[in-house]
Amino acid sequence: MDLVLKIAAALAALLVAMSVFPGLSWMLKIRICAVALLGMIVLGLWAWSLVAPAEPFGIVSMPGLTGALILMVMALATGFVAYFITWPHGAYMGVIAVPAGMAVWAVRSGSIANALVGTADAAQRADFFRSLLPEPFFWLLLAAIGLAGVFLGRFVVAPAAPTQIHHSKPLLRLNKPANAVVAVGVSAVTAFVAVTLLAQNVKFPDARLGNVIAQPSSGQIGFAVFVAFALASFISKEFLDASYFWSAAATAVVSVFGLAFYGRTAILEHLAVSWPANFFASPHSSILPLQMVAFGTLGALAGFWLVQSFEVWRSFARQQEQ
Repeated sequence: MDLVLKIAAALAALLVAMSVFPGLSWMLKIRICAVALLGMIVLGLWAWSLVAPAEPFGIVSMPGLTGALILMVMALATGFVAYFITWPHGAYMGVIAVPAGMAVWAVRSGSIANALVGTADAAQRADFFRSLLPEPFFWLLLAAIGLAGVFLGRFVVAPAAPTQIHHSKPLLRLNKPANAVVAVGVSAVTAFVAVTLLAQNVKFPDARLGNVIAQPSSGQIGFAVFVAFALASFISKEFLDASYFWSAAATAVVSVFGLAFYGRTAILEHLAVSWPANFFASPHSSILPLQMVAFGTLGALAGFWLVQSFEVWRSFARQQEQ
């Protein structure tokens, strides 16, 4: 029942968030919510058994090969169906289905603090953090397969050419490969700083680390990561005219760097001696790869849409001035 209420609250929050985007009819808003609900049901609920931890408070981690292949097929099919639910805008709106389903897993998962409670020493904790390093790439791959399902739908039934929106000139003009690299880098740096500031809980001073922070709640993590990557995507689109895909790709970069840098043996040895298992040197080492990728991808899409809304407003303002 608690999970159902959380899903309902998430859909209500999505409706409220869409109020900042001009030009969306109520019918389209309902269809976008239907796409999010599709992902939550198909992946978040039906596929839960494939990723569910063995322990009641365990963390969600990558499944075995068979489970991973089943999830990929489900993600492809979910993206394909989502495209048609929001057609002819499915290429931009149907992509939220798979990350929305992954976000349900992220909420249902235990925390990193739960996983560290049973570790006896810093070496075990270091092994645990190293085991997490491949995970961001798997979750990002799953989101990308959902995107592939969307574009498969577009290949089957392509909409008429959409109305072109005049975009302001980007601050930097680079070739496509360089633009993608810069967009990932800018997004990663922006999101890393924003997550550090926003993913908060109780803090205590520490003579060696400066501060230590208690494990943030899943809601605080979701908020922080979503806002951080929305800001990163907004900046990348506004100044580089980069796709949301590159900001979403930065979720893996931020996750790996945060876990590797703050999961170093020297830091963990100090924490193991001086603090309980639910305290960390940085919020980044308390965020699961799944949480970073799921909430970050949704944030990247929101930031991209927000720039599109600004472009509509700017186009209208220019027409009024003429």
